[in-house]
Amino acid sequence: MAEGRSFEKFKELQVSEVGSVPKGGFFPKDGFVSNEETAIAIAVAILIPIYGKKNIDAQKPFSAKLKGNTWVVQGSFEKSTGVAEVDISKKSGEILRVIHGK
Repeated sequence: MAEGRSFEKFKELQVSEVGSVPKGGFFPKDGFVSNEETAIAIAVAILIPIYGKKNIDAQKPFSAKLKGNTWVVQGSFEKSTGVAEVDISKKSGEILRVIHGK
């Protein structure tokens, strides 16, 4: 029983320092995608299997802008091939939209 109390105390300490722990697990107070670098890394990981590494590498550098609670990640503009865009929830990390211009 003491072991269970130790875990509860640890969980309380963790929550007070870094975020919240709802019934479903840990949730960071700044969201799962808290910065531009993370948003870009997620977007590139999503885009490569869809459009191919060569196409996505050609669109570097990527930029990420936070609009409300959504990261909008875009490749650099390429007139002949268009640009990839991924919208990602800052809070949950959910991929909201993937598009590629022509």
